[in-house]
Amino acid sequence: MRAAFAIGLGLLLALFAALAVRAETDDRAGSPGPLAYVTVAGAPGDGDRALAAAAHARGLSIALKNDVDQVAALQPDFDFAIVEQCYEYDECGLTAPFTKAGKAVLDAEYSGSTGSYC
Repeated sequence: MRAAFAIGLGLLLALFAALAVRAETDDRAGSPGPLAYVTVAGAPGDGDRALAAAAHARGLSIALKNDVDQVAALQPDFDFAIVEQCYEYDECGLTAPFTKAGKAVLDAEYSGSTGSYC
């Protein structure tokens, strides 16, 4: 598992070196891509914390994306959160650790009227 993490981190660091603008993580559930699923032996969230530390070491901000199950544990390591359809799935309250810490939470809704959640 450490090898999978090292490969994923290596790809992310290469992107940092080439772009040096931002980093985006995702819950990676069913999302194929160069960082399709980064795992590391140890406690849940260790891989996410390592990615956040790598971003911060390069002077970048990093968002926790679509990982509402680990918001409370990972909020200290991330600068803001991005969620999708938290109103539709009644999950907006789960991002409270970010807002209570004075950090932004960005939500993307893909259906319904903006009047139903704004």
